[in-house]
Amino acid sequence: IYLQLTYIPAPHSIFKGVTKLEPGHFCKLEIANHKFLEFDKYYSIPWNSRESGVGSRESQPSQASPTPYSQLPTNLTYSEQQTELVRLMDDSVQLRLISDVPLGAFLSGGVDSSVVVALASQHTKHLNTFSIGFRDEPMYDETRYAELVAKKCNTNHTVFSLTNDDLFNNLFSALEYIDEPFGDSSALNMYILSMHTSKKVKVALSGDGADEMFGGYNKHGAEYKARHDLLAANLIGLLNPLWKALPQSRGAATANKIRQLSRFSEGMKLSGKERYWLWASFMNEKQADELLAALPPTPYSQLSPYKDRKHDILKYIHKKGDINEVLYTDMHLLLPNDMLTKVDLMS
Repeated sequence: IYLQLTYIPAPHSIFKGVTKLEPGHFCKLEIANHKFLEFDKYYSIPWNSRESGVGSRESQPSQASPTPYSQLPTNLTYSEQQTELVRLMDDSVQLRLISDVPLGAFLSGGVDSSVVVALASQHTKHLNTFSIGFRDEPMYDETRYAELVAKKCNTNHTVFSLTNDDLFNNLFSALEYIDEPFGDSSALNMYILSMHTSKKVKVALSGDGADEMFGGYNKHGAEYKARHDLLAANLIGLLNPLWKALPQSRGAATANKIRQLSRFSEGMKLSGKERYWLWASFMNEKQADELLAALPPTPYSQLSPYKDRKHDILKYIHKKGDINEVLYTDMHLLLPNDMLTKVDLMS
C-alpha cells in the first residue's frame, strides 16, 4: 500500500507492533500493567448518505459534534447554504488569527489559500503572506497568481524563488523530520517555505485540506465527468490506445495532458472503488508487486492482507453512490495521512 499511495495510512505504521491513533479516536491504558485496554471512536465527520442524494443505503454512523456546527439546520436552500458556508469559513479564519506572536499566511495562488488570505485580510491590516517559486521549473511556478491575490488583498507579500539546487540542498534536512517512509514530494517545498517563513513570523495560516473538502483536484473533476458526462468520458476511453502511444510526462504541458487522458481512460474501465484507488495511487498494483519482487525477502512483521486493508479504505464508495463518497473517502484517507501529516511535519 505504501508503494502505491506513497504514505502509510493509519492505523498501520512501518514499525512492528506500533499502530497510529486515528483522528477522532481515543485509547484507554492500564499504566500499572502496561496494557492497552481499548481503542474507540468518539467522533466522526457528520454525513448522511441518504441526505446527500446517494439513495436508500444505510447512512454512515456519526456521533453528534461537540461544537455548534453540528446543530446547523438541514433544510437550507442552496443559496442559504452558500451564505452559511462563507460565514463558517470566516469564523474559522478569525479564530486562527488570535495569536501572541507575529502571524502570516501561506499563499500559493490556488483557490484554497487565496480564500483564506481574502478572509484573513478583512480582519488584519497588511497581512504577511508568503509564496515559493521555482526558477528552474516555470511550469510549476504559480507565483504570478499569488502576487495578483496579494495585490488585491493588500498584503505584505514575500516570494522565495528557488532553484533545483535549493531543493536538493534541503532534501536531507527535510528527511530529519519524517518518522517513517513518506513519499509526497511536495513535502520538500513545504519544508523550505516553512523554514524561510519562520524567520519572519511564527504562525502561518494554510489552505491545505480544502481540495479534499471541496473537490479541488483534477481527479475530482475527472470523477464527476465519469459519472455525469458519459458521452465524453466514453469517447476518451475509446481513444486509450492513442494516449498510450503518445509521450507522457509531468514536465511538459502537452505530455502531461496526455498522461491525464491516459489515466482517465484507464479509470473508465473500472468500478467506482477501483477507479478511486487508481487515481489515488502513484503506481498500480502490478508495478508495486514487481518492485517488491525485486527486493530480498525480509523477516519483518506479517502485515494484514493487502486486499483486506484496501477494502477497508474503500468502504465508503458504492456502486450507486455519488461524488460525496469520493470526498468522504479523501477526508478519511488522503487528508489525515498525507496532506495534514505533510504540513504538520514540515512546519
